[in-house]
Amino acid sequence: QPQHLHQPQQLHQPQLGLEAPKQGVPGIFRLFVFGMPSGLNADMLRGHFARHGEILDIYAPVKSPDLAYITFSQEEELQDALVNSGVRIAGFSVQGIKQAQPREVKHVSKGGGKGGRFPY
Repeated sequence: QPQHLHQPQQLHQPQLGLEAPKQGVPGIFRLFVFGMPSGLNADMLRGHFARHGEILDIYAPVKSPDLAYITFSQEEELQDALVNSGVRIAGFSVQGIKQAQPREVKHVSKGGGKGGRFPY
């Protein structure tokens, strides 16, 4: 009497990924903000960088609250933000902004002899 074969469990697939921005996806046009003071949050970053173009994602690592990655939809938007946004965001000063390295680079860190430490 296996009547439980047609349970509607398959309807509960995680559909949230379609609406919610995914971390680093597509991730090609990413701006890296570093040296952020506490008090500067993702909403402030979104408000500041939205004038440069469509923001697909804002990611601030929990373990590194002084860092953030802002993903734009196009290369021109990223470049505009790099050139024109400055380091004053919502009344706060950040240490700097730069174009984020592609995510794949993290796994290929064998070469180079300069060490992996950054001055922040």
